[in-house]
Amino acid sequence: MAAVIRAHPTARLLLHAEQVWREQSFFWQDEDTGVWLRARLDAAKVHDQIICSDFKSAASADPGEFARAAHRYFYDMQDAWYRDAILYTLGVPDAAFVFVVQEKDPPYLCAVYELSMRDVLEGRERNRRARRVFARCQQSGVWPGYQAPDEVVTKISLPRWAR
Repeated sequence: MAAVIRAHPTARLLLHAEQVWREQSFFWQDEDTGVWLRARLDAAKVHDQIICSDFKSAASADPGEFARAAHRYFYDMQDAWYRDAILYTLGVPDAAFVFVVQEKDPPYLCAVYELSMRDVLEGRERNRRARRVFARCQQSGVWPGYQAPDEVVTKISLPRWAR
């Protein structure tokens, strides 16, 4: 797997950049809610541009498969979060973010993907909403769950496809 990553031109560039921060922690305070935030990310400085990256192992590095995984696992929110970490701690408004995706099985194919700006902006908005919910829960001491606080048992039905 390591040999395949090193052979990929973009992944190799990120690994051997001018400056590389591995597992670097960033802390900042949300201006809207006052909540303290943190991110732990890998980033590299390449020709005066900061590029955040995250390695993802996957069953398939196919672009369509990874796009589905990005949706399922909210990678758009991660992308926006890491970009915001760089913005609010280093003052860099144009940091890039890429996913280095590698298959778990031979031949360990590798690809580097960047989400569309539309996806990043939607992820940023979801992050804002989540921070507001978190701040409300911190203030009230009430944390949402699957049932209302006064609900003892919730009736459910099997999904339609199971019938």
